Amino acid sequence: MFEKSMEYLAPLHTVGNYRLVEYISPCQNGDVFIAVSKRDKTQKYVLKILRRKEFTENGMFKMLERESRIQGFMKSDKIVRSYETIYTDEYIVLVLEYCANGDLISYLKKQMNLPFIEKVRILANLAEALEYMHNRNVVHRDIKLDNIFMDANNNAKLGDFGCCEITTENISHYYDACGTLHYTAPEILNSKLSKVDITKCDIWSFGIVAFTLLTNR
Repeated sequence: MFEKSMEYLAPLHTVGNYRLVEYISPCQNGDVFIAVSKRDKTQKYVLKILRRKEFTENGMFKMLERESRIQGFMKSDKIVRSYETIYTDEYIVLVLEYCANGDLISYLKKQMNLPFIEKVRILANLAEALEYMHNRNVVHRDIKLDNIFMDANNNAKLGDFGCCEITTENISHYYDACGTLHYTAPEILNSKLSKVDITKCDIWSFGIVAFTLLTNR
């Protein structure tokens, strides 16, 4: 998988001040890699390398810029940091914080008997991230196990802000479908509603994460 993905990225083994060292996984319209700084090879980052043409053709360029901008101004240790965005003729590269223990799904597979107190601590980390965001009128809209990442000290951090939104003064907001079905609040699925409180929809998704984490279902 790594070699196949690297084939089209051959000219980009070096991206800006970063060198790609390991393939992680595909993502929508691109691939995700671990990279190191050319100045300090011990400092790891995650590079999300996206094919620019596909974002331009699908009209998603503004959404990507919004993701980069919003994640970039949030400075909470419970949120995956966004360091910079690199633009080339062919690619858009998001430079993100490296979380050594991967996403929460992968982490739970390795920690089959994770103590209850550790599960509660993960949920407390996530709640702190949500409080930080909502106090700044930012909603995530795609909270799920896949978008929670575990750092080297087993702290949980919320990431992947592709569906994020800045709310207006009136929190009720016209809602365009975004997110993951099994974590989606029922009012979003009710097509008869034209307005919903999207902040509360984050809380619903948090509840689904909590139920899944605490019951192992």
